[in-house]
Amino acid sequence: MSPKILLLIITLSVFMMSGLPANFAETSPVARLQVIDVYPSPASPLALKQDVTFYFNRRVNCAEAEAALAWTPFIAGKLSCDEYRLTFAPSADYLRETDYSFKIAPPLAARDGAALLDPYRATFKTVGYLSVSEILPGADAKSVPVDSAITVVFDRPVVPLVSSADMGELPQPLELSPATEGAGEWVNSAVYIFKPDEPLEGAADYRVTIADNLAAVDGATLASAVNWTFKTAAPAVTSVYPRPNADDLLLNPRIQVRFNQAMDRGAIERVFFFRAGQGRNALAIAGSFEWTEDGKGFDFAPDERLRYDSDYRAGFLPGPPFSRSGYSWTYRTAPRPAIMQTRPADGAADVKSGGIRLHFASRMNIETLQERIHIEPEPDIAPRVYYSNIDPRYDLYFDAQPSTAYTVRIEPGMEDIYGNAIDQPLTFRFTTAPLPPTLDLRVPGPVGFYNAYRQPAQLYISHRGVEKVDLALHRVPLKEFIARLSEVPSWDSALIGDPRETELLRRWTIDAEIEENKTRDVLLQLGEKGP
Repeated sequence: MSPKILLLIITLSVFMMSGLPANFAETSPVARLQVIDVYPSPASPLALKQDVTFYFNRRVNCAEAEAALAWTPFIAGKLSCDEYRLTFAPSADYLRETDYSFKIAPPLAARDGAALLDPYRATFKTVGYLSVSEILPGADAKSVPVDSAITVVFDRPVVPLVSSADMGELPQPLELSPATEGAGEWVNSAVYIFKPDEPLEGAADYRVTIADNLAAVDGATLASAVNWTFKTAAPAVTSVYPRPNADDLLLNPRIQVRFNQAMDRGAIERVFFFRAGQGRNALAIAGSFEWTEDGKGFDFAPDERLRYDSDYRAGFLPGPPFSRSGYSWTYRTAPRPAIMQTRPADGAADVKSGGIRLHFASRMNIETLQERIHIEPEPDIAPRVYYSNIDPRYDLYFDAQPSTAYTVRIEPGMEDIYGNAIDQPLTFRFTTAPLPPTLDLRVPGPVGFYNAYRQPAQLYISHRGVEKVDLALHRVPLKEFIARLSEVPSWDSALIGDPRETELLRRWTIDAEIEENKTRDVLLQLGEKGP
């Protein structure tokens, strides 16, 4: 090792032994006193009686530190210090929703002499008031469903998140008047839902109150008690079946009524009525009730079978739970069984559709219909049948022959669903239309290809119901034909286009023997001279 290197090592050893690096650090301008943290964070609301603690990076003289701290607005409090931290404890509550500013200012130095070069400031905002952001049902709401839950949404967390086992220890903030049994639940820290055990009373005024002593997690309380009112929906009929004013009521009906809420069954049965006739001469008809599980509807079945073609009225007497005028509707029962209309009608001509339709006055027993219907001439294939209670009607579909006179005879004995029979026979007649005229070239598509060098060139045509067929034969140059093929994307009759009169080879007419509904095939000679 060289002499210079040895001398450097000795010099470093002397400095380390004398303690000069420590003195150098104390007097270095880099070393200074700082506030490194404050609790609580100025970013969060300051509770109304919460201590504020400042943390230093070096030991301080507590008396000097306490003298260096100032705050506005003024509030009495107590200072405590343990060298590394300084704490302010208020003697009374802070003002709500107020900014409090704390300042630690020079001259202040650490015990090792490091100075506080810049003032330190921290501003806190105290907690405000807890408020309600949303309520359901809303204030002054009308026609609120009686099965509604009551929901309150607060503007900040009111309860901590806890396990379901600890839910019972959380505050229950709502008071409902009239008093209502039920269960409340905090679905999260700021949303509370109260569900009544039973539906609310109909057409009733309810008042909800939240006491002003309810406190949020951060200590915020309501500025005053919160209360609002709502009114539940009045009992009302939402649907009736069969529909009111129906004129085809069954003789053994079941009157179905649905409400907008669960009803007092006994009270409803006492005010419901079903009567035969109208006005003062109406006769009450007793019956039985069958209620739905939810209590929102019932079926009423009269104890006696109703009369044909008669008026009836159903409804509720005036007074609770409905309006003072009450609520009622009318029915008319179906008439005795009869065929009201036939299609085709008797004497109809040129009938194009195949089959017949019978319209009845009342619902029929389908088992008693088809065997009493006779069609002459008899269809080649047994008709397909369809019955509908909507009209009611009965359809028989079959392939009717063209230009044919049909006779339909209906025997007595068709019965309605109550066993009463139509005791009169019925006969009606109609004539079908002829088949429409047709004319077809017997080619495999819109275009047919033939060998012109093969003699004779022949083509069949098929026609029906025409007196004569006019024909024309034209020449089409090959180039033009190929051009048309390239222009038309598919086999289409437009490929032929309009023939040129100058390319006409021949024109002739075939006289057809008009034979209604018969199709004839004719062989054409396509040569230039033809037959």
